[in-house]
Amino acid sequence: MAPATDSSLAGLLDEQRLACEASTSGARPRCSREESEGVEVAPSKRQRQHAAGASSKTVSSQGKGSITQAGGIRWENPSGSAERPSRLFVSSSGELVPYKVPYSSICPADHAFYLENAARYKDLSPSEQMRFDDCHKRAAREGEERKAFFQKLASQHPERYHRHSARAAEFYGSHVSNRVRELRKLPNEYRVCGAVALKCCREMGGVQGLLQHQQRVCSLGSLRMMERDNLKEYLPQNDIIGGEMMDRLQDSCVPPIEEDVLATELCKVHCAGVSMTSDALCSLISLVPENFGSPWEIPVRVSLDEDQRTKQVVMGNPLPKYSLSAKEMLTQVAEAGIENCIRNHPQQSQRGTGVVSEFQVCDASKLCEGASCTEGVRVLSKNVLEASSNLFYSTWTFGDLRLLVRYSYLGLLKGTNRSDKYACCSAKLEYSLHENYEEYTVPEMMKWWSRLFVHPNSHLLLARVEAESEKVVRTERMNRATIDACRSNKFNPEIGVENFYGILQHVMTLPQGSYILSHRRGENRVLCLSEARGGSDKGTIACTSKPRGLLNREIELVPPAWRAEGPDQPQIPGTFPPWKQRGQWFFQKNKKVVRHCQAYLRGEACAGKMCPLPHLSRQELAQCETVHDKCLKLFKKRVSHMKSVPHCFAHLKGQPCPFGGAENCIYPHLSQRCLEELSKLCRGP
Repeated sequence: MAPATDSSLAGLLDEQRLACEASTSGARPRCSREESEGVEVAPSKRQRQHAAGASSKTVSSQGKGSITQAGGIRWENPSGSAERPSRLFVSSSGELVPYKVPYSSICPADHAFYLENAARYKDLSPSEQMRFDDCHKRAAREGEERKAFFQKLASQHPERYHRHSARAAEFYGSHVSNRVRELRKLPNEYRVCGAVALKCCREMGGVQGLLQHQQRVCSLGSLRMMERDNLKEYLPQNDIIGGEMMDRLQDSCVPPIEEDVLATELCKVHCAGVSMTSDALCSLISLVPENFGSPWEIPVRVSLDEDQRTKQVVMGNPLPKYSLSAKEMLTQVAEAGIENCIRNHPQQSQRGTGVVSEFQVCDASKLCEGASCTEGVRVLSKNVLEASSNLFYSTWTFGDLRLLVRYSYLGLLKGTNRSDKYACCSAKLEYSLHENYEEYTVPEMMKWWSRLFVHPNSHLLLARVEAESEKVVRTERMNRATIDACRSNKFNPEIGVENFYGILQHVMTLPQGSYILSHRRGENRVLCLSEARGGSDKGTIACTSKPRGLLNREIELVPPAWRAEGPDQPQIPGTFPPWKQRGQWFFQKNKKVVRHCQAYLRGEACAGKMCPLPHLSRQELAQCETVHDKCLKLFKKRVSHMKSVPHCFAHLKGQPCPFGGAENCIYPHLSQRCLEELSKLCRGP
């Protein structure tokens, strides 16, 4: 990590650097960001005084110029800068809302210096390291300011985050209704009977063994053979909920794991003391400190086998939330809609060229066939196969515990050389496509990581869904290595696995009965709720009587992912775009005279070497009288900007003009000094 820099040294270094740039390249004063139109925050009196004080400081023995210190604020556009990049997005009412991206507080030269030396920090001189450290600190601060800028922009139009279609609400309502029917089979009231503290860091010796997948022990149903990994190829008009899907809504053919007779038999055969669904396991291993804001409730049943000696624990799917945001609702709808479209309605997959609508029947266990197959297992196998769905059962080990996990796949991705991969599905809502795709959040990455961890030999197909149209606009294929690269040091999944171990140890000590594991938003503990008997009291929490699945007005503002403003201009990742010098007007407006410094012509003081205009004497200005007419003949039109000054090369070198003199030459005859001064007007972005 680069060493910290004293602020006074950083300011002195900054002034020296700007003075050098001013003497060599005529650099403008460093530009600070200003709030964009639509999200502008008026500066306070103290801020304006600070800005004026910072901009009044002058440096350089070679010329005077107004600059800002590191971190100073300027509320006006820098002189000579191009207009800030403009953007548009559509509000929920269809109105076009314009906004402008602020400028970076880091000058273009510092952007280039940082990028050029990021990989060779140790080879830099002490002064260069100080300059690099200063840029690093300011870039980190600007990254947070960029995030706040887009969050503030989004918060001014909250209605965009509350909208959803009637089809999505109907689809989600059907899903909640199915889960509510399952809730009625649970006790009505629960009270707190214990709590498990969650760790915020790894502890040596805190876990006995590793959570490891052992083997797949059974599979039912069928798998869609997916020739392509682009989910848009399988969806009609890219909709997450097609019209035919709404007409074919049906109840799930998969029973709750508490009623899964096959899971019960497999636990006996493979000596598994805990059985759970993949959704329950994903929620339990996702308990990392950065994800403590995700609430959930998981039903747990503890029972004894026939000999009343061996304890059996069953953990079902997380219960529907009491309330959730429109974004959470649409995310669940997108995932369920895509899965149903691909699994249950193969005729819709013919939209894409080359998409094969075939299914592969899973290899059933011996428990599902022959004389040993019970009626309940036979019915389950038949229903899953008819619904074009699938169920997989695998055993896992965690220390001295053995777990049975039930899960399913979206399909089977075809590969080469026996490299087929199972496919899982997830969705991410996009509200900032006017700028870029949104950044990955820690809860999202932890969700994807745990889903890939629980589903062996699989890849994740992430559907980027535009919230406004509810259409899939992009598919990203991920494996665990992809997510590990994306997450960097943002979270540590091993902490979640250790917390899961602590929860398992607590659950295994519970007596026979019905329980709920509850994690509330932001808490560093998991409550254990037991069935309330003998009437309710203050510690009782009603579960089934309260309505669930209600939409709230919460908004999660996720900034768009960073992208460079242009390929030809250096820009530090995560920062605003650096300002660019706009193209200079070569001639005075509505006149044939080249632009020049009036103060220099009158013999008065100007900005010296930092002056952006040519310093021409009256004699040199007379040389330029023919420039306008000759440029008009050369380019066949009036020219506003010049990349270079047209001139006679022979005259400049002191050689005879090939056209016979200045009057007949098609190019202006200019002196060397006059040419150098006029070149100031040719500097463009």
